[in-house]
Amino acid sequence: MSHHWGYMSALLAAMLFGIGNVISKILLNDLHPLLVAGPIYLVSGVFLVAIRIQSPMKLNSFYGFLGLKYRKFPALGLRDFKILLGMVFFGAFLAPYIFLYGLQLTTAINASFLSITENIFTILLASLLLGERLREKEVLSVSVILLGAVFLVTNLEFYSLKLAERLFGNLLVLVGCFLWSVDNVLSRLLSVEGDVIEVAGFKSLIGGLTIAALCMLLDVPFNLNLTQIVLLVFVGLFSIGFSLVFYFAALHYIGAGKTSTIYATSAVSGAFLLF
Repeated sequence: MSHHWGYMSALLAAMLFGIGNVISKILLNDLHPLLVAGPIYLVSGVFLVAIRIQSPMKLNSFYGFLGLKYRKFPALGLRDFKILLGMVFFGAFLAPYIFLYGLQLTTAINASFLSITENIFTILLASLLLGERLREKEVLSVSVILLGAVFLVTNLEFYSLKLAERLFGNLLVLVGCFLWSVDNVLSRLLSVEGDVIEVAGFKSLIGGLTIAALCMLLDVPFNLNLTQIVLLVFVGLFSIGFSLVFYFAALHYIGAGKTSTIYATSAVSGAFLLF
C-alpha cells in the first residue's frame, strides 16, 4: 500500500506544481521574480507550520491519509536543521529565484520542457550520492515517462520551443532545475525519518523569509493588486504547500530517483493549461 501511495503522492505533487508554473508565468508578466517567489513560499510556510503545531487529535486523520505516523513536535534535531538549511538555500531560495528569473526571459512551454531536466539531474545525483539504483524495468519506465512528457509538452513541434532564441533564460531555468535536484537529494535524507509536514513547512517559511528580506534589501516595489494576491496565495497553498507535502511523502516511500521520474509529469500539467 505504501509503495503505491508513494507513486500517487508524486503524481499529485507533479500536477499541483505544474499548474503553479503556468500561473507564475502569468504573474511574472508584471511582477519581479522575487516578488513572486517570496510570497508563495511564505504562504506555504505559514500554512504548513500552522497545521503542524496543531494537537495530535486534529492531525491523526491527515497523517492517516498520508499513511504516516504522527511525530511529536518538533521532530527535527540539530543535524536535521543543518540539512534543512541546505535545502532552504538550494531549493527555496536560489532555485526558485533563478528559475523564475529564467521563466521571465523565456516562454512557458520552453520552461515546461526544460523542467524535465530536474528529474534527470535528481536520478543521477541520487545514484551517485545515495546509491539508489534503477532496475532494468524501471529504466524503461523512466524513459517512457520522460519521452511522454516531451511529447505532450511539445506535441513534437520542436520549432515552438525556440531554445536558441531564449538562450539565457533557458540556461537559468536549467540552473534552477539543477539546484532543485540538489535540494531533492537533501530532502530524501530528511524524508526517511523526519515529519514531512514539518520539513516542508520550515523549508518554505525560512526560504520565504529569506527572499522577503532580499526584496527589502533590493528595494523591490511591493505593488500587488487583489487578483495577483489571490493567485499568489493559490500557488503558495497548493502548488508549493500541498505539492511539497506530497513530494516529501513520495520521497519517504519510493526514494529520490523514482519520485523525480514521476515528477516529470509536472511538465504535462503545465502544458495542458497552455493549450
